Amino acid sequence: MHGRGTSRRDRPKRNEQMMKKTVLATALLLTIAACGTSADEPEGEETTTPDSETSHVVTDEEYERATDASLESSIDVLRAQDADNGLISPASLSYALAMAGEGAQCETLTEINEFLGVEDGSRSTIYPGLLRPANKSGEEYVTGFSAAVAHNTGVPDTRLDVLENVAESYDADLFSDSLTNLQPALDSWVEESTGGLQTQLPVPLPENTATGFITAMHYETEWQGDATKTTFEFTSSDGQVEDVRGVYLPGNVTAREADRGTILELPTDSPDTTYVFYPDEVIDPADLTADDWDLEDAGEPTDVHLRIPAVDFDSQTDVLKYKDDIGLPNIDAKEEGCGLAGFSKSEQHSVEIVVQKATFKLDDEGIAASAVTEIIGEAGAAPGQEEPVIINVDRPYAVLTVSEDTDWALMYATITDPGAITPAMY
Repeated sequence: MHGRGTSRRDRPKRNEQMMKKTVLATALLLTIAACGTSADEPEGEETTTPDSETSHVVTDEEYERATDASLESSIDVLRAQDADNGLISPASLSYALAMAGEGAQCETLTEINEFLGVEDGSRSTIYPGLLRPANKSGEEYVTGFSAAVAHNTGVPDTRLDVLENVAESYDADLFSDSLTNLQPALDSWVEESTGGLQTQLPVPLPENTATGFITAMHYETEWQGDATKTTFEFTSSDGQVEDVRGVYLPGNVTAREADRGTILELPTDSPDTTYVFYPDEVIDPADLTADDWDLEDAGEPTDVHLRIPAVDFDSQTDVLKYKDDIGLPNIDAKEEGCGLAGFSKSEQHSVEIVVQKATFKLDDEGIAASAVTEIIGEAGAAPGQEEPVIINVDRPYAVLTVSEDTDWALMYATITDPGAITPAMY
């Protein structure tokens, strides 16, 4: 039996002195249900393990297609969700789906690959290649990304050999135990992997869980330079004007003019950059696309001062609810030989849950965020200097954090009502 074991990599440690800094945390669970199976061993011979795909040499163009698709597909999820304040981790969602894709067949496999922007023979090389450089930490920042594969020993129809290959290929921790023991073990794993920002799976494991794929990401950073509390007016998408509490960043903010607005690079200590898209006019930020964030088409950088709303909120997304809107109508297919049949000896496994919970906080001390994805089958100018240009983020906007090494989108948020998510006691 595979227990908790040792992680396949050293996770970046959370600096406890940095608890109040900007934080992002996400957790995603994808669970697979065993359809039409019993606790007895099924008849028939066990099939062989699929060939490894690790020999594929990935090109820069393939990595770029995957990172672009990861962001664009996640924007589609937020657009379908249509919330006032939306939050998702593209990295967490796409990685869990990539692991699930190793057992996908029929239309389910085609749709997952299109969602991820990959060909079938490259998926298990591209996505681990994005994960490995994502983990990093320093005195004032941490980015951590972890993956896990869960196997319910009470469902003997599951192909443990395939799950072991997935865990090996995707640098994931493997949990193989009874359902009763899996739940607390995975809850503890989530808490450790998000630096304590989340303490359990987004949803409990269903009774018919055969296996699960879980990803967890957290990001924390202090501001580079001064940051103070402020208040300014904000115009919502319906034209209402209200005072919001926010953060004033007096310098080190880089602004680039784009076609539909201004791309602002926030001054954080983390090498993983956080950007804000500040539209030229009041729009629904869910209407933005990945192309709007293209820095190559943006203007020359200029230094500005910035006022931005302080926010602190979480969001839980049931991805299956929007499957028809995001190009995954057959992700939960249950026909024999389709769905996620590759994880089953009798070819009868299917996706049961795809849920992500994400948290995001931005205040005068920094940024913090986390995400867990679960897939279950089943100051003024000095004398002599010009007055600074001050930008107030005073209308609906979007926030994007990307990995330094790969431009993989770690977090994406759309904010239309910051007054509803102002940090407590701020």
